[in-house]
Amino acid sequence: MTDKPSTFVGLDMSGALTRCLVAVANGEQLRYLSCGVMPPARWDEGEAAAKDATAESVYEVIREAEESGGVTIVSAVVGVGATGVSSHLVHTGVTLPAGEGKIRPRDVQAVIAKAEQGLVHRGTTALQLVPLEFIAGPCSGLRDPIGYPASRLEAFVRIVSMRKSDHDSVGAMVNEAGVGVKDTVLGGFAAAFGTLTQEEMVQGVAHIDFGKAASSLTVHRRGCLRLAIGLPIGRDDLVEDIARSLKTSTAVASSLITDFGRIEFDLGQDGALVFVPGSDPKDPVGSGAMRSCNLVNRIITRRVNDCLQMAHEEIRKVAVQGDPVRSLVLSGDMAALPGIQKRARDVLRLSTRIGLPSKLQNLPPALQHPGWACAAGSVLYAHRLAYWQERNTNKQERLASSGLRHEEKVL
Repeated sequence: MTDKPSTFVGLDMSGALTRCLVAVANGEQLRYLSCGVMPPARWDEGEAAAKDATAESVYEVIREAEESGGVTIVSAVVGVGATGVSSHLVHTGVTLPAGEGKIRPRDVQAVIAKAEQGLVHRGTTALQLVPLEFIAGPCSGLRDPIGYPASRLEAFVRIVSMRKSDHDSVGAMVNEAGVGVKDTVLGGFAAAFGTLTQEEMVQGVAHIDFGKAASSLTVHRRGCLRLAIGLPIGRDDLVEDIARSLKTSTAVASSLITDFGRIEFDLGQDGALVFVPGSDPKDPVGSGAMRSCNLVNRIITRRVNDCLQMAHEEIRKVAVQGDPVRSLVLSGDMAALPGIQKRARDVLRLSTRIGLPSKLQNLPPALQHPGWACAAGSVLYAHRLAYWQERNTNKQERLASSGLRHEEKVL
């Protein structure tokens, strides 16, 4: 949210780069207004190390978006990383007050709130509460139970949670930058929001969002969220592996991925040679050496394969439970690596495409990139959140009955 009520802000804190995107409502559509991004560190620009997200860097990204859009950003929907993220299916129920007769929004709110108490691990916080179906008396399989006559309401709820300490640290960082947190959402969930089609979610689709410290996997089937977990491999792992193997700095390793990174097509080719500065900060050139780009890409390919194999195993488990997946969508900066679409298709044996943000009007070509999927999805999420709040002055009651935060149909 900004000082203009028709303007919506998404802040991506899960990706390789911190990104902010601002859009303005244009009827029922959203039109791009401005953006800000923390550029990657470059060894040839005198950077000693790759930048990590800090309150100062978040402030700089926000300020860039404010200046280019002519707005003041007050709060934002924040996409958070997948480290420590898991999802659990909870079956819960509440008995309605005597004489109530029909199910009301507050009853839906109560059963969802009770589901949140079913978090398996202490020290976690719920990011999304996703009702899969409700049971009202003799009626089962309901998506919206409001108005049904019943004395008891039950629900199957998918809870997407993460470590509370990680969640709180992101919120504190954003607050320190002078911005309020309107809501938090799993970065991969937001990226899916901005890239998946309704048809894909009905037929069965897996979505992998390659993040900074970790990646996320979400699976949708029959329009419902069936899985949301973190995969413990992110771009930082590639950077550290390359820096260690080539005896260079993380800034150099990051630059190598950006400039030369690709998924290997032919292991028999030596590839082009590139000069790689050494790790000695006093003499990086003198301690450097010529290296084959193929060596860099072997490291990238190995890590990407590990991530895809983990995703393959989780998708197989979902399919065994009766929810087969027909396609795969990739987003995040690593999804832009040449060859990754073919590699993912070969490993997971699914029809695969790259997820580009496509639901915002007038989005500049430079932002039509898989790395912007989370920021764009967070903006769309913020817009839908505001829509349901306007429909009812009681925010919590409306969220529960509409399923905005709690139901996957917002995707």
